[in-house]
Amino acid sequence: MQTRKPSYSSTWMSYSRNVCGTWDFRLPHRRSSPMSNTVHRDGRFLFWIKHNCSVPPVTMFNHIVLPMNNIALPNMSVFPVSEQNSVRFGERTFNGINTPDVAGIQFEGVKEPIYPIKRESNAKALFAPFALAFFVTVHTATVPSVREPKIIYANRAKEHTRTEKVPFNYVISGYNEMPHHRRTPFAVAPNGNSYVAYLAAGYVHVQQLDKNLKAVGPEVKVRGYEASGLVAHNDGFALLTSQNASTPNGETVAALVRVKGTAVAWTVPLNGPSFYDQGFGGTSSPVLDGDLAWNGEYYGAYFIVHGYGGGANGHYGDSIEYVDANGKVNKSPYSNAWGCSHNEGIAIMQTKTLPFLTLCSNDWHTGIFLNTDTRSMSGPKISNDQTWAGYGGEPFGGEGGSFSNVAAFKNGRYIVAWQTRGASKVVTDSGDSEVLDVTARWGVHNVAIAILKDKSTPLTTVPTKPGGAGDTNINWVTKTANIDHVNVRVAAYGANQAVVTWEQVTSPKCNAGTCTGTFVATYIQLVDSNGAKIGTPLKTPATVGGDMRVMANGDIVWPYVDTKWDLSASIWDPSSMRTSKLSFARLSVA
Repeated sequence: MQTRKPSYSSTWMSYSRNVCGTWDFRLPHRRSSPMSNTVHRDGRFLFWIKHNCSVPPVTMFNHIVLPMNNIALPNMSVFPVSEQNSVRFGERTFNGINTPDVAGIQFEGVKEPIYPIKRESNAKALFAPFALAFFVTVHTATVPSVREPKIIYANRAKEHTRTEKVPFNYVISGYNEMPHHRRTPFAVAPNGNSYVAYLAAGYVHVQQLDKNLKAVGPEVKVRGYEASGLVAHNDGFALLTSQNASTPNGETVAALVRVKGTAVAWTVPLNGPSFYDQGFGGTSSPVLDGDLAWNGEYYGAYFIVHGYGGGANGHYGDSIEYVDANGKVNKSPYSNAWGCSHNEGIAIMQTKTLPFLTLCSNDWHTGIFLNTDTRSMSGPKISNDQTWAGYGGEPFGGEGGSFSNVAAFKNGRYIVAWQTRGASKVVTDSGDSEVLDVTARWGVHNVAIAILKDKSTPLTTVPTKPGGAGDTNINWVTKTANIDHVNVRVAAYGANQAVVTWEQVTSPKCNAGTCTGTFVATYIQLVDSNGAKIGTPLKTPATVGGDMRVMANGDIVWPYVDTKWDLSASIWDPSSMRTSKLSFARLSVA
């Protein structure tokens, strides 16, 4: 399905008389729904209007008419948003709309919009530069020896503090505006030191930490709008971020930044007009879900792209690029400027040789592919999932996700963990014989894992022939119809074991692929390299808000914000949810 730019004329929309001044139509950058979040598959319409009224009117328009379907929408309610002089029109449900049939939405009297919105370099509307304390709290959990099948959680240990100039936002809206943790990248260097990154005031702030997670040296600020991958070196770090560029659509591009000490050594754009591989017509990255890996010779960056020309114009896809230690892009057959179309989930793991292990989820081929050797929406399939335009089930975390979803065992195997609603039935799509239509087994998500023999071969694959269930080969960590499980992560523990984590949500109310409910706790389950569960899961209030990393002594550490996590409702505007306190959770060997 193609995502098209809306058109504008004087025939399809009229204002009510309480409108003041000039108006600009604005579409938010939201990859998780079709039509750039204008029309949802389940019949919801959402957009923003920029205005100069002193008080936002309750009703702005008499009606909206969608072309081709000729359906008029009556007055729509308004939700205030944080940006000054902006309002957002809320959801309006209507029936009979097939999203791919909507070619455009037309408006009367609307000034040519800012489309898409180019992020302001000074980000003055995001954060105020307050001098607040930045706290690091360490929570410790104890794991006995690998022979013991029991995990014990211990209480809070100690606090470390340092002063930062700005607080940071820790929540991002996912599909259906459900709250997700905004990723806090965390990485460990070979010498045992580590780096943690967070977003504030138009920069990615990166702080070095010692083996005890205490700050070392000055904070480094890198110009960027997202922190989508972090690699720690003994002499600095590498960061996957998004930066402004002269793209035809005004959107940001992906960039790999290498910092040595406290200074930027080099910056390499990974798409945009100056990139060597234009794919099907050039791409930008307004939403940079993805990750960064390093094998000692090459960085592998796997990230979301948005086409702005040629056959890919308006489409979302993904790209994988390799860069050497000196910042030179590897122009090899292992790179791909356009791979898994409409990617709804990314996972990448470094391997000794190229290509790296990669997985992708998309909204057309209805599931997750181990696409190490194809770099496309093909290869061995490890999951069948019900999908629709703009929705893939958020298997690897959705917005703010795509981290800590795959881990390596010492014996050469790998483990992949994700959330899925199962597949009670698969049939061949009536319009595309290569596609399976999947019926979800539950409204809730459960936790699934897959063991890989190597970077290209699953131990088992899910059924891909039509007829019958499509999840019979899934290795279930949880399997229930009345509890939701989200934010699934995995990390290696010891030689040939791993811990799988998830957030458990009770009393779920599910609609259109997501569920609200009561957050109970994060659960941590120990498994072996065959996928068998060991013992009972650990229950902890510490959520997983960033990369799960193995420390030099074998402990597993990850960052998060120590707050009361709430999944009872969607969040329209999470930008005000900021904090100056960062916590770390630790799983340690007894």
